[in-house]
Amino acid sequence: MLAYEAAQEMLRIQDATLANTRTRANNLLAAAALIISIALGQGLVNRDAVPVIGIWFLLLVSVALGVSVLCVLWTVREWDFGPSASAISRCIDEDRDESEIRKYVVEKMIEGINLNRAALDSRQRVFRFAASLLVVEMAVMILLVALS
Repeated sequence: MLAYEAAQEMLRIQDATLANTRTRANNLLAAAALIISIALGQGLVNRDAVPVIGIWFLLLVSVALGVSVLCVLWTVREWDFGPSASAISRCIDEDRDESEIRKYVVEKMIEGINLNRAALDSRQRVFRFAASLLVVEMAVMILLVALS
């Protein structure tokens, strides 16, 4: 029973971590939109004093940040919460005893944890990349304002 509870808790933590990462990614997108709004409000796009390459770079960074956030928010196709009720029912139909069924459930939960870890790790790496892009976006905007 201890292994089942530990696996169940890890699956719950992974699900909560994914939800938190997505929330933070949404916050990055909102911050990026604010930076772009400020840049447009300052008239950066229309000023001749601002280097065109800087404006294009700001646009490129903003698009990359937006795509990164979408990658984090996109649905995870292979997210696992443990074995399905039908799989457990099949074990019962196969006349497995309760200890075998419990072991099967825990093994499937551990497989799910490993599968989820890969999906979660990749999304967290993309989130860190997006956060870095936000810093770059801010730095570029500040540089463009200083040059104008």
